[in-house]
Amino acid sequence: MKSLWVASFVAAVLTGPVLAAGWQPYVNDRFGAAADVPADYKTGEPPANGDGLTFTSPDGEARILIWGGLATVTDESFADYAKRLVSYDKDDGWDIGYSAGKGDWFAFSGSKADRIFYEKLIKACKGEIANHLRLEYPAARKKEFDDHPTPSGNSMLAYVLLRLGRIWGDNEFERQAAGVFRLIRDAIPRAPSAFGHALCALDLYLAPPRELAVIGSPADEIARAALAGFDPDLVVAFGPSDEVPLLAGKDFVDGRPAVYVCERFACQAPVTEPSELLASSTA
Repeated sequence: MKSLWVASFVAAVLTGPVLAAGWQPYVNDRFGAAADVPADYKTGEPPANGDGLTFTSPDGEARILIWGGLATVTDESFADYAKRLVSYDKDDGWDIGYSAGKGDWFAFSGSKADRIFYEKLIKACKGEIANHLRLEYPAARKKEFDDHPTPSGNSMLAYVLLRLGRIWGDNEFERQAAGVFRLIRDAIPRAPSAFGHALCALDLYLAPPRELAVIGSPADEIARAALAGFDPDLVVAFGPSDEVPLLAGKDFVDGRPAVYVCERFACQAPVTEPSELLASSTA
């Protein structure tokens, strides 16, 4: 029997404070549905038919439901089964705003009053069984569970770690950021619009490292020229400061503010005029 391994999805939608609490594994003995859920979520009473469990957040506002079902008892195919489930939620008053699927999976989400849900089904046993994961949470706390338009804690963590790693020259920060991407790597291709900020962080991770070491004030003419363009993957540090590796050994040039254009800490000669900066950036 094929199990539903959905830890990557749960990790993707739950934020840093939840991740920090650790995880607890769950495997349904009857259908094989399996996932890791936050360790501080409370386990509900098992149903009489033993098809799954419900886990509730400590404040009682969010729920994770994991269960399995017989998909072809009343339906001819897995696709028909999925459509029937969507119709049940519609009849229950949910406004379905998203649905997508392929041969072996189907996902849909919606909202009702002040609640939001996301449900995913995985086909098992040649379509005879469907394993489910459903997340429900308050709409007012959407930013804690979604990565768009407000970044999730995981996406923000990866983005900040990458920028710190490039300012400090510390590969360990980048390694930690890559761990976030591993959590969500399977979920991103299936629902990319839900991972907007994670994709921005991934773009930074894959981009060639480029740094600007600015010696002076952000208000200086050379600094304003250096920052005039749009370059979201550029990492900038202001100095002087020998305590920051990117700025170490860099100073004013003849008392004038200067910009050092660098790539992986290999820096060109400092420039003090905007015209020189243009030539340096296109060299």
